[in-house]
Amino acid sequence: QGQQQRQPQQQQQRGGQQQAPQVTVGGAAIKAPNFTQPPQPVVVTIGSDATFTAKISGQPAPQVN
Repeated sequence: QGQQQRQPQQQQQRGGQQQAPQVTVGGAAIKAPNFTQPPQPVVVTIGSDATFTAKISGQPAPQVN
């Protein structure tokens, strides 16, 4: 009943730095985490922050940071 971490291929870019979102699931996964609405590409000015919206499901419910 350890924790499982999964890093999706999509990445966030903030001010020129890339940050991969992390999905953490505690306990035994009954249903693996899955994007029900994956992040979509966005266009921003260099040096600006980019915000991505996504929906994810799984059992137990995953926490996205």
